[in-house]
Amino acid sequence: MQIKFPIVGPALLMVVLCSVPAHGQSPAARRTRGQKIEAPVAVAKFEGALVALDKKQLLLKLEGEQSLTFRINRKTRFFLDGKPASASRLSVDAAVTVEGMKEMNGELLAVTVSAGKLQQPPEPSPAKPSGTENRL
Repeated sequence: MQIKFPIVGPALLMVVLCSVPAHGQSPAARRTRGQKIEAPVAVAKFEGALVALDKKQLLLKLEGEQSLTFRINRKTRFFLDGKPASASRLSVDAAVTVEGMKEMNGELLAVTVSAGKLQQPPEPSPAKPSGTENRL
């Protein structure tokens, strides 16, 4: 005697498929219209002399005879002596540090450009003994 359950197979398949949420239904994948998902940014640091600077790009001369051209956009931040400054305050031949990233088209984008003295964190004070002092 053989019993056939024609409904069990499709019902079991339906239970399994309905219990697994689709990728688009997960909270991490939801986003509202117009919201951008930003990927982590890999930034590299370059030190050298500022050769040229205009509204669209800067030219940095590295040690030796190498030079790099960085594109500048409205998000590029400039610092002079550790404080925010405008690009026009930087002088040619100044020693600068550029934090940049490589864009999808292969160009380098300047994220931050720093010139002058960098703000050093304060040195920690010497450790002082705490509590009471016991003498024998």
